[in-house]
Formats: sequence, C-alpha cells, structure tokens
Amino acid sequence: MKGEVYRLKNPDLIFEKLDHYEGYYPADPENSLYLREQRTVRSATEPDNTFNAWIYLYNKPTTHLTLISSGDYLSFLEEE
Repeated sequence: MKGEVYRLKNPDLIFEKLDHYEGYYPADPENSLYLREQRTVRSATEPDNTFNAWIYLYNKPTTHLTLISSGDYLSFLEEE
C-alpha cells in the first residue's frame, strides 16, 4: 500500500473530524466504512526508516472491486 503521512499537532481534534469523514465510528466499528488502526509503516524515500502511524483500512467486502496491484490509487487513476 502507498499513502501520505502527516505529523499532527492536535491529533485528538483532527481524528475526530477525520473519523467522521472516513465513516469510522469508534463505538460501532462493525458498521464503520473504515477502521483506524496504528501500524508500522516504511518511508518511501528512506526505506530503512520505519515508524508507527495511524491508518484507515476499508471495512467492507472487496471481492467485487478491482485490485490495484501497485497499491497506488492515484497512479491507477492516471492510467485509466
């Protein structure tokens, strides 16, 4: 997977808004569109540099969706 990483100055305030935007409901994860989890990620520019980051994971069935083998959604859109 590929994504963007941001350092947040006020995570509690930002996550409240992001959770709402992403359809993540901490009190009802089963019915959430996305789940927010902390994972170890690797820097694309410094591959030996890993760190913990919060990510949003799609929480619905994906069997009917197209697999993006590169993991890069923006590149996939450009190829379409």
